[in-house]
Amino acid sequence: MTKPTMRDVAKHANVSVATVSRVINLPHLTSDRAQLKVHQVIEELGYDTTQLLKPKAPKYHHKKILVIDNQLFSNSQINKGLESSAKAAGYKLLYLRFLYFTDYETQQIIHYTLNHKVDGIIFINDSPYLHELQKLITVLPPIVVLNYFSLDYSCLYFDHLTIAFKATEYLLQQGHNRIACLIPSREKQSNIYIQQGYTQALNRLGHSFNIDYFIEGCCTFESGRLAVKTLMKSRQPPTALICFDSTNLNYLDEDCFIEASSSQPSSEQSLLKGVLYQIKKLGLVIPGHLSIMHTTHLQQHEDFTEPLLTHIHKPLYKMGEEGFALLLTKLKSYSVANTSKLIPTELVIRHSVLDKTV
Repeated sequence: MTKPTMRDVAKHANVSVATVSRVINLPHLTSDRAQLKVHQVIEELGYDTTQLLKPKAPKYHHKKILVIDNQLFSNSQINKGLESSAKAAGYKLLYLRFLYFTDYETQQIIHYTLNHKVDGIIFINDSPYLHELQKLITVLPPIVVLNYFSLDYSCLYFDHLTIAFKATEYLLQQGHNRIACLIPSREKQSNIYIQQGYTQALNRLGHSFNIDYFIEGCCTFESGRLAVKTLMKSRQPPTALICFDSTNLNYLDEDCFIEASSSQPSSEQSLLKGVLYQIKKLGLVIPGHLSIMHTTHLQQHEDFTEPLLTHIHKPLYKMGEEGFALLLTKLKSYSVANTSKLIPTELVIRHSVLDKTV
């Protein structure tokens, strides 16, 4: 089957070849009606507009950055760190947020970037089109990916294996050997690392992995509440529980998205509130009956927790700040070398874990 040409697009859209070319390369000179007709035909025929693109010249002075926000819950502390740094440096951020992915969407990103003359691109969280864009890296400005480890792009990320290991090891050191985990989704790469870190910590002290203590799909109030209810009704209920945050989820995690669309804006707090609600409903006391740990970007939860919770602090705001700084470095040096940077986390000990060794 022969590939469609620009002439084919013009014929099906009932416009001239020149109009098709202007819609693709100079959309600001065409009408909304022409753009709609041409783009509909391009998608129907599967016409590859990227063949018309030319390598990007290393000149960046437009003071505009495109942010592709793939987070399940946007307007996070990553966004706030980015926006604060951009404002201080005199840059404007242009946000794009896609709820569904098609092959044609990749081409839209490319042309949006070139037509709006953006200096760089920042991706928040992973997405299928990251792989597709790698094929077109020569026509794109510098790219930085946040909250996701990538071999193809410069990135800033958290080590979820170490986070899970650190949290589990701490609970084991406090004398707990029945430790449950609530994670957003086992399919995410970061959550695979969570399971590995959790398992490694257990195995190191002679404990085996128990699938009954590993509950997936927890990112909302209701899922947290039901998970605690199920766990505490089991024959051997856990003595400790770790809640992992949902900041790594993206818009393709439809199950969480559908449920969370009517829930609270912050998935992490919604889950934690559901857990705490069910613990109280069952008449349990923290940490006497059940010890609690969680991962969070917040420093404290005095507004709705008693006692204060032991947690692993993930500095999302810092990730946004340092992600923007990394992009500026790439713009100044036009460096083609990819840089990956691990954002360190911190174990913050509060009053929600019972020391069973004393």
